[in-house]
Amino acid sequence: MYQLTAIAAQKNFEAVGPHYQIFQFEKSENPENILVVYTKLDKDCRFVLEPDNLARPIFGFYWLMDGQNYKPVHALIQSGIAERLQIMIPENFSKKRDFFSVQVRDLIQVDPALGDALVHVKAVRTLKDCDLKVTFHLESGLPKTISEDKNNSAKLVLEKIYAESEKTIIPPFRKVVSLRFEGSNEKTGDPEQRVYQTDKSR
Repeated sequence: MYQLTAIAAQKNFEAVGPHYQIFQFEKSENPENILVVYTKLDKDCRFVLEPDNLARPIFGFYWLMDGQNYKPVHALIQSGIAERLQIMIPENFSKKRDFFSVQVRDLIQVDPALGDALVHVKAVRTLKDCDLKVTFHLESGLPKTISEDKNNSAKLVLEKIYAESEKTIIPPFRKVVSLRFEGSNEKTGDPEQRVYQTDKSR
């Protein structure tokens, strides 16, 4: 069993090495097992590049079984996750290596109108160390399902995504019907959730 240690935002499993969690992904099926999405930063607080693809930052996954015990993700499952969480690289990435985005494809399945919603991942330097700033927001504004509280116009500092699925009779035999993005309001720091659900009338 690997032990998890933490110094500021940095985490370390022997099999992964020092890394930074982008967010956790939880699901209604086997909810006790949590998927961790992570990346790595160098001493200058820039994203470390994939050894086999120097145009991309490290963007990896592992399981926390029962919420605490490390387990690697099988290669075939990694491929499927990478399709659902698609990394988007800006044109100037190779020069700055401080920012990229993630498109949560399940969100488009839940509501095609949310196709421009992105998770932004930015490398930042704190007073003592490096860290990540991970925010979720809709490029074209908030959907009508969100309350009109003025604080909702702020980005959500993202910590976790929870996916609710239903079984289907066709492959892959399950369908995501709702997503809950959890974290804190960037303006107020208060805990906040944003929930998106499938319109069953479609």
